[in-house]
Amino acid sequence: MRFLAAMLMLFALAPVAYGETGHITLLAVSESQSGYEGSLADLYLTITPGEGRVFLDTYPLSRLDTQISTRFAKEVACAFLERDCSRQDFFYRLEADTSIIAGPSAGAAISGLTAAMLSNVAVNESVALTGTINSGGLVGPVAGLKEKIEAAASGSLGLVLIPAGKRNVTVDNQSFDLIAYGETLGIEVREVGDLPEVLSYLTGKQLGRQVAGIQVDESYQSIMRKLSDDLCSRRRALMEQVDAEAVLRWNQSETLLKTENLTSQAAVALAAGNYYSAASFCFGANVNARYLGILSQDVTPAELRRLQRESLRGLSDATDALSARELNTITDLQTFLVVRERLDEAQEYFLAAGVLLEDAYSPDEQLDAAYSLAFGVERLDSARAWSTFFGSGKKGFVMDEQRIERSCLEKLGEAQERMQYLAMVVPIALSGVNEEIRQAEQLRERGEFPLCLFAASKAKARANVVLNVLGVEETALDKLIAAKTAAVERVVARETAKGIFPILGYSYLEYGKNLASHDQNSALLYLELSQELSNLDLYFPARSRLYFPRPTRNEVLVFFIGLLTGILVMNLRRRR
Repeated sequence: MRFLAAMLMLFALAPVAYGETGHITLLAVSESQSGYEGSLADLYLTITPGEGRVFLDTYPLSRLDTQISTRFAKEVACAFLERDCSRQDFFYRLEADTSIIAGPSAGAAISGLTAAMLSNVAVNESVALTGTINSGGLVGPVAGLKEKIEAAASGSLGLVLIPAGKRNVTVDNQSFDLIAYGETLGIEVREVGDLPEVLSYLTGKQLGRQVAGIQVDESYQSIMRKLSDDLCSRRRALMEQVDAEAVLRWNQSETLLKTENLTSQAAVALAAGNYYSAASFCFGANVNARYLGILSQDVTPAELRRLQRESLRGLSDATDALSARELNTITDLQTFLVVRERLDEAQEYFLAAGVLLEDAYSPDEQLDAAYSLAFGVERLDSARAWSTFFGSGKKGFVMDEQRIERSCLEKLGEAQERMQYLAMVVPIALSGVNEEIRQAEQLRERGEFPLCLFAASKAKARANVVLNVLGVEETALDKLIAAKTAAVERVVARETAKGIFPILGYSYLEYGKNLASHDQNSALLYLELSQELSNLDLYFPARSRLYFPRPTRNEVLVFFIGLLTGILVMNLRRRR
């Protein structure tokens, strides 16, 4: 009987208090005749033993389907705690007085409440927050912050959490410092950048893995240093083939000047140890140098066509080699994505050159064909260089076709939902985001699931950039980029602490930081891409993880019935 009592105590000490319901206040906006008005809503969560399912009940119905964002926010919370949630069911209930615009704007609150309940920690119900939740647990921007703060001030709340970098906004051509504005309404407003900050305010505790900083992988540094050195040294060899007179004859002085500027930027990046940025700058310089070299040789159309055919054969060999690769780590997956992207881009330029050289052509078409071939050749060489990263990852993951397909579907759903929300709050055409979503859908239909995952990540990142700058004055972009950079650095640091080095995420982070001083929009895009691609382990189970799943109620019942039956049988045998 002592054993039976011990087993009962073991289950009683489970980290999730099953059956209890948690609550948090949401800040939302609802529609009125004069536009959007702030409103409050209540989010409830009950966690029970189950099969990893997510149930959502909303009253009244929200303007957006929040099922995708709710499921994703739950997954972010589980991943942040490094918890396998496949043995629990999550019942969310959203209640509001009016029909609200929900969707991704409740993501940060959903993740915060979920992580707190999984940790069996109480939530301070005087705290409310609004913001999307993104890969890596980053809190993203939402619309209607001023109206939401006004709604919070009308309730019994004491603190409002808003996304980092969104303190200064413009509403109806009037600038607002939301923290100062909150003070005038008698409510405290704070900015938060990621889920750990949210949980610190909600629970007063530091939850999840604590990390100091980014642990840069030695193999990454070694490979990327060699890659950038190879690219930059090739530029010197290519420039030796450039004839100054040909540059003038073809009126390409501006191209030569761009090559020199890119070379200077590469030198600065190399000196700082920013090898990805240096490689990117040298790639651009190499394209221009090869292009000028082709023009310097006065290559005939026949020779250009021969170069195009040879390049296509090389591309075919590289594509076959890539198809034979096995994916076992996050590094393998990210290497596959970047190599395949470069091979596809090289093919586009080779085919474009072939079209230009088919029939009679003008001098301008000859120039375009030469440039397309130069770009394609450099892209192909870049793909071969990046292939060096295959096999350099350390932590294995299950990456069969079914799981990669599922990751494609989940990321595509996230991008589509973010796009729906964006379309409601931004009265402009978003053709770029829509095109990338369509591309992701086409890739899914063709069974190109890794590329679908990549395209959907880009679409979501681009939508996030639009949301980031919405209502932010140009003078506040520096602060926004700084806050975003710090948050993404924490994401990468947590990944490296788990033994995963996101080569694309870290590379894009580095490049975004280099662009921040002179190209803020591109910097924000690369930071968003870094965010989306630094946490791909969210979609794949680790091979090496030893996990003892929490039993369901039926399994517990069967266990105790078997245990009691065994005890009875043993007693009967002893009596005999």
